Amino acid sequence: MINKILNAVKIIGLFNLCLYIIKLFSSNFLFDYLFIVTNIIDNIYYVMKDYKFWLLIFLFIISIKDRYNQIYFIMILFFTIILHINHIPDQLSVMLLEIVILMSIKLFYRNIVNLTFKLEILNKKYKFVKYGILSMLFFVPIFPEYTYKLIMILFFLTLVCFNSGMIYKLKLKLNEKYIFIIFIFIILQILSILFTRFNVEVLTPYIMAIVVLFISLVNFDDINDIKIAINIFIFAMFISELTSYGIIFGLWHTTVGSVNNPTPFIHNHSEYALFLLITIFWLFKLFINEKSIIKKIFYFTFFLTATLNLFFNSSRSAYINYFIILIFTLYYYRSLLKQYFKYVLLVFIGLIIFLFNNNMVYSRLKVGFNNLQNTYKFQKYNSSWGSRVMAYEIGFDLIKEKPIFGNGNGNIKEKSEKYVKQYKMQNQIYYNKYINKVFHNIYLQVFVEFGLLGFCLYILFWIVLLKEYYGEYDYFFKTLILGYMGVSLFTGIYTHIMYWSVLMIFIVLFNLNKKRIMNEK
Repeated sequence: MINKILNAVKIIGLFNLCLYIIKLFSSNFLFDYLFIVTNIIDNIYYVMKDYKFWLLIFLFIISIKDRYNQIYFIMILFFTIILHINHIPDQLSVMLLEIVILMSIKLFYRNIVNLTFKLEILNKKYKFVKYGILSMLFFVPIFPEYTYKLIMILFFLTLVCFNSGMIYKLKLKLNEKYIFIIFIFIILQILSILFTRFNVEVLTPYIMAIVVLFISLVNFDDINDIKIAINIFIFAMFISELTSYGIIFGLWHTTVGSVNNPTPFIHNHSEYALFLLITIFWLFKLFINEKSIIKKIFYFTFFLTATLNLFFNSSRSAYINYFIILIFTLYYYRSLLKQYFKYVLLVFIGLIIFLFNNNMVYSRLKVGFNNLQNTYKFQKYNSSWGSRVMAYEIGFDLIKEKPIFGNGNGNIKEKSEKYVKQYKMQNQIYYNKYINKVFHNIYLQVFVEFGLLGFCLYILFWIVLLKEYYGEYDYFFKTLILGYMGVSLFTGIYTHIMYWSVLMIFIVLFNLNKKRIMNEK
């Protein structure tokens, strides 16, 4: 029975993988002329998106035997009719297509299983799924628009290559506290959405987070992958930074970046600033650890240019976050402070000179403080920071309404309307453009949507990750977590797939090292 279940998972993964790849390329010029082929693909894709049909396939596969084909045909017919019992006239073509798919699985069952077995053997030998996940750390900063597609392909490939060894890996890792907290938090979100306006789209980032967590847990088992992952991410950010400086100096341009906001590839400057912030302090760690003078010079130079690039970025919240992690770094390496004092002093003096002599940074900070002053003195909320203050006030009002279980997932805009009218915010451009769906403070948003229970789970998640010791990668991981915690104070990017993808991959990898240390003890 276990083999049947594994075969069912593999076949479902293979079907989805093939269909998803075909769907991605179905807009190709070849398919534009063969509109009949495109139409068939669209119909199959429509059928395959139905989770009830996948449940039917799963039950069908685990009951397959080598005899009684006529019984299978009757069983297929019966189940597909039951599936569409209320819409048979409207969905006759869909029902017939489902019967064809199921009969094809029965007819070519052995061939399909053999193909999945060959792919599994290849994955064991070449680890192509694992390297695909690692490549995501390159794709996110450089090709963010392909992140979702890559996750789906890797997920289906993982299902195709799924085996008892992966189940064993999963069992060993599922006792981690952070996994339990994430699991409870996702359940809370699903339950929350059932009692609000049902909008599955708001769950997409969290479902993707679970998917990335799952494929990382079953594919990573080598602590050497941590170093590879760090190098890939830093290399991607190096390319991103060079592109950003090209935009600043007018050498080239991208569809996203501009001179005033030189974020090269990622649409949200706060997200780019977060990844840049992590890179900066990882470079500092590499600089301290490195023995080679040439590499030390490279890391320190890259550290300085990345720091300047962060301040060229238009995310003012990143400036605050930078100094928070800098203070943590000085405390963490307080024993080495004397040895590296001249470098720290150089960075501080350089930053002060830069901040007071760079018109763009200075003007943005000045505008921000003026906005806050106008907000508190004259109740003028029509600005970036002013609209945030208004969002916080509305958020606290919503918390008072439902403090324990919250107002529901994806329900902010709807629930905020009466307060928008009360505070006369209907015509406020900044609020309507940026704040009406997210509060630009993840802690506040979690509290509003999921109440005290969800807020405590969210805080507990970060605390559990921070309090552990991760050996030689301890500083790497803690600056990553502090970066995410800091950016959570000023943005709403926890609804972004890229935000969760990078976090989940590194959480799994760094916890491998923590587990190794525990086993050695």
